[in-house]
Amino acid sequence: MTEVTIPDDLNLYDAEIQNILAILARLQMKYAERRATFENLNSLNSEAADTFEKAGFIVTVSVFDDDMRPVLPPSITIHGRVDPKEFDPDRQQWEVKKDVAQEVEVKDFLKKGGTEDQSTKIKSTVDLPEQQK
Repeated sequence: MTEVTIPDDLNLYDAEIQNILAILARLQMKYAERRATFENLNSLNSEAADTFEKAGFIVTVSVFDDDMRPVLPPSITIHGRVDPKEFDPDRQQWEVKKDVAQEVEVKDFLKKGGTEDQSTKIKSTVDLPEQQK
C-alpha cells in the first residue's frame, strides 16, 4: 500500500481529489510489478514528484530511509499547492452540484469527511528486497 498524507489545512476540491487518485492509480499500475531496486524506486520518486508538480501540488516522496534502504511501501506527502490560492467554497459547491467526483474512490474519500489526517491507501504489490528473487 502506498500511503498518501494530506494536511488537514489543505482544502481540496473534488476535482483535485479525483486528479490525485488518478495520478496514484497510474503510478500504481506502472510500478506495482517492478522490483524494489534503487533505479526503480528513484524513478518512482522522480516521476511522482514531477507528475504532482504538473498537477499543481508540492510533494515529498519517501522511497529510501536515511541509510538508503528502500522504504516499503513508499509514501507520498502532499505539502501544498504550487500556486497557493484561497479555498473557494462557491467552487466546491458548484463541483458538488455538478457531481465532479464521479469515481467511487473519490466519493468514498469525501464521505469519510476528508479530515483528521487525510490519507488514502493504494494497493501495492512491491516485495521487500529480501523476498525478491
